[in-house]
Amino acid sequence: MKALILDKDKNNETVVLREDGEILTLDCQGSIGETIELDNKKKKEIAEYIKEVMFSCACFAIVILATASYKFYCRSPYTYVSLDINPSVEYTLNRQGKVIDVCALNADGKKVLKKYNKKCKKYCDFDDAINETTTILYKDKYIKRANNYILMNISSDNEKTISSLENRIEKIIKKKGDKTLNLFFTKTNKKVHEKAIKLGISPGRYVMMEDIYKDEVDNNGDIPYEEEKVKVCQNDSVFSLLASTGRITVEKDKDTENTNGDSKKEKTEDYFREKDYNKNVKEDKDIKNQDKVETQENIVDNDSQSVPNGENKAGRDNTDKNGKGAKPASKWTNKPGNNKTKEQGITEENTDNNKPSQNKDNAKPQAKIEESEQ
Repeated sequence: MKALILDKDKNNETVVLREDGEILTLDCQGSIGETIELDNKKKKEIAEYIKEVMFSCACFAIVILATASYKFYCRSPYTYVSLDINPSVEYTLNRQGKVIDVCALNADGKKVLKKYNKKCKKYCDFDDAINETTTILYKDKYIKRANNYILMNISSDNEKTISSLENRIEKIIKKKGDKTLNLFFTKTNKKVHEKAIKLGISPGRYVMMEDIYKDEVDNNGDIPYEEEKVKVCQNDSVFSLLASTGRITVEKDKDTENTNGDSKKEKTEDYFREKDYNKNVKEDKDIKNQDKVETQENIVDNDSQSVPNGENKAGRDNTDKNGKGAKPASKWTNKPGNNKTKEQGITEENTDNNKPSQNKDNAKPQAKIEESEQ
């Protein structure tokens, strides 16, 4: 096949145009515009080179696709399933339905998670994860002989995935053969799930809270004092949350649960009432302490004004070696060997003071008698 030389580069490689219209880069001799004859050997070399390049590109593409597929199907979170009974834990599932992570959402959940991690490993089957968790709940007596209420929330943007997981969980619980287990489902999208996790509450409890306070939602779609209400619902039992939302009746289960039937709204009001009360008590204590300090300062000022300068000076002189003020010794302080009381001392002093006057009175008659005798 003939070819026309189009150009030559610095590396002595020649760009040629074949008769079939294909442009090739060859290592051959000739000048620009010259027509040369291409032999079959060079064609085979070119074809083999092209095949090698294409094979390398295909292998590289396969590696990239395999890595991306593994990350997309195996490692990336796809669905979140939370379990609340009192311990709250959450399972993260991939697209294949394998558990890639488990996290605790409260203090009791951390205790359950420690035992769970010893039994189940990463990428275990979701059925095995639920079975192991319920086994731990039975051993630690979180599941009791009376009625037990389990709240399961599924967070996903795919309705088919949510429905499939609900059916799957129901079958797992039914296999336990425990009639005291009462299973309730809620569902959220991933946006609500992220919001609940940021507030520190399980998505299932967050859905319960939104249902309880739905009448208080403002124009922006937010619940006033949401953080305080989250704390109330976080610490409440699953039974109480279900009763407050009307999913179960209190009268039916009043023998199995100790509850007063108080709604969450009343509990929130009590929370704020207690908060205001503690604030007022603290303010009253601060005012009383301030009044005490001012009263003591006034007493000190009055004492310093009423004490004469001479006494102040004497008070300064009567200090002990440590710099503390010493009380001046009383005139009637008992000394060793002196058992006189203060009254006895005063009587003796008066007697001593009267003696000189009596001696003077007696001295005058004696002087008159002596004069008369002379």
